[in-house]
Amino acid sequence: MAPSNGMSYRVVQLGKESRARPINPGYFFVAPAILFFAALAILPTLYVFYLSFFSSPRGQVTNRFFVGLQNYVDALSLSKLAPVVSHTLVFAIGSSLFHLLFGFLLALYLNSRLNFHFLNAVRALLLLPWAISPAVVSMVWRLLSHPQISPIGILLSGLNPEWVWTPLASTKTALLTLTGINVWHFTPFYMLMILAGLQAIDPTLYEVAKIDGASAFQEVWYVTIPQVRRLLFTLGLFDFVTTAVYFDLIWITTHGGPVGSSEVLATFVYRQAFLSFDFGRASAIAMLLFVVAITLSSIGVMVMERE
Repeated sequence: MAPSNGMSYRVVQLGKESRARPINPGYFFVAPAILFFAALAILPTLYVFYLSFFSSPRGQVTNRFFVGLQNYVDALSLSKLAPVVSHTLVFAIGSSLFHLLFGFLLALYLNSRLNFHFLNAVRALLLLPWAISPAVVSMVWRLLSHPQISPIGILLSGLNPEWVWTPLASTKTALLTLTGINVWHFTPFYMLMILAGLQAIDPTLYEVAKIDGASAFQEVWYVTIPQVRRLLFTLGLFDFVTTAVYFDLIWITTHGGPVGSSEVLATFVYRQAFLSFDFGRASAIAMLLFVVAITLSSIGVMVMERE
């Protein structure tokens, strides 16, 4: 008779032997939450996929009709899509590279100052930008970019009336400014993740490197980077995917302007859906973006498994 101690058992075949292994009852407790959050992720995606095959007259969401793949054809043939994709790539790649670069450098500094008396205070100050909500960050930087309100704008106009401080109002600087703001906002998160990876490195590796006469740069290049390479790759992939669909900062500060110079896929989809009321085409673009994100994530997982 099977033991009746309140735990379920399953038989696991190990070569020619078999034994009963208890199933962790914790799975039964977390299953409802997992199913709930899975439903929140899967059901909206399925609904967007469903909407991508339909079209409706402007403002008449319930009066839709089946158009097959026409929304996908129309989306890919949009003349505005190419610059939007290029803006998204510039924003995502630029943000990801500088997030990892500055995050790595700051993590190296903090990791080398573990005995510093004010380390916790310095770490708290560095984490402060990340603790601020994206909406607040967007509004603050929007004010700081105003030529008549910003201290920088007032200073420049005082030095020379012809110097106008409009980093978010210029087609040449809007996207680069948004990239810089995004780097400032989220670098602390990546610093924290990389710092955790650095503190997990075996200290004996550095001791051996010092015995061999390695310089500080050589320790970083030959010891630190190889040890956190997988972490950096994972963070970079995660950063690129999440930044490519980032909406809050760009919409609140510039609405994708001026003249579409900072329009990215997230704001473009929003504009198609809630300003043009073309939910079918917006859903098609969203699904294309979803496929790209899943593909990149899958490639990343395969690369990590091969290593």
